[in-house]
Amino acid sequence: MIKSRKKLPVYVIILIDAGLIALFFGLFITFEYFIPKVSSDQGSVVLSSDDIDTTFKLPADSSEKEKAAAKQTDPDESQSSDNNSSNDTSKQSKAAASGSNSKSSKKSRSGASTGSGSRSNENTEILKSNTDQARSTENSNITSKEIKSYKSDNAQITVYEKTLTASSGNVVYYVADCYVTSAAEIKTYLAENTYGTNIKDSIENMDKATGSVLSINGDFYGNSESGVVIRNGKEYRSNNTNADICVLFKDGSMKTYSPSQYNAQEVIKQGAWQAWCFGPSLLDANGNVPESYNTTSFINKTNPRTAIGYIEPGHYIFVVVDGRDADHSVGVTLSELSSIMKYEGCKTAYNLDGGNSSVMTFKGELVNQPSKDGRDISDIVYIA
Repeated sequence: MIKSRKKLPVYVIILIDAGLIALFFGLFITFEYFIPKVSSDQGSVVLSSDDIDTTFKLPADSSEKEKAAAKQTDPDESQSSDNNSSNDTSKQSKAAASGSNSKSSKKSRSGASTGSGSRSNENTEILKSNTDQARSTENSNITSKEIKSYKSDNAQITVYEKTLTASSGNVVYYVADCYVTSAAEIKTYLAENTYGTNIKDSIENMDKATGSVLSINGDFYGNSESGVVIRNGKEYRSNNTNADICVLFKDGSMKTYSPSQYNAQEVIKQGAWQAWCFGPSLLDANGNVPESYNTTSFINKTNPRTAIGYIEPGHYIFVVVDGRDADHSVGVTLSELSSIMKYEGCKTAYNLDGGNSSVMTFKGELVNQPSKDGRDISDIVYIA
């Protein structure tokens, strides 16, 4: 006589099904967000560095640099000016004249996180800026001291450590004031020098590979398979998402675009050298804090930040804001970051990846104090 098989209880079947579903999603997430995937398409050259023939003059000395900064932020000469910029320039020159001591070197990271990366800026919405936060930041007393400097035939860089009091607490940020003789001096590097998704490395290793003088993290392009990617004149992707896009052109100009404004063929025709897709854009057409941002609610919160700013062709600002540390620096919102970029005299400014990614290095050493010691990332922006 054949015995009938005993049926499993319903709750056991449910548990087994739930376990299989969890296993499926775990495998999917592992392959989608953790396993490095080298792309079969390694990009096409749209602009050679040899075709970048526009050159700029470096400031001859600090006094000339100060005069140039004052001219750029003169209310009669630029709509994007504000009086605090000239005041800060005066503070910087005084600090240099008094021979401010360099900041003690930061401790090296014991190891970068290999997590899945930061949240992307793809599922965006229009979020209103916080005018109270922006005004509070603009009116805050900002202290500044010069901590690093470098000059060669092709670049002049001065790094400042600055502090202010934002709406949520103390903020420490770092400004690299960069003059270059050509847009070609603003370079980018992909982790392992390879284009793909989930390919990551520490910024220290990328510093060694490039011999950079100054580096900041990029837009973490490898955290997604979509979005505009143009690096060192090579186009890898042109399928823009609903995030804002920033383009550095061969003539040294920098522009930001909303997703609907961006036309890949047009920007390539104009000479796109670099293009980043994270955002949002931080300033309006007049160089002021915008009324709203095309972003996500998570990115709009108080966070560590990295941003790139444009003052004029050949003159750029790299900013990294420390955060998530109440004893050191809490970070800033987008409205507060916009106010900082305006204060620094930028006409155009763009938010790059932030959070644990926000890192600045100078000659291979950490300048800032990254949240959780930073993490491995997919790309950097640097000056060699």
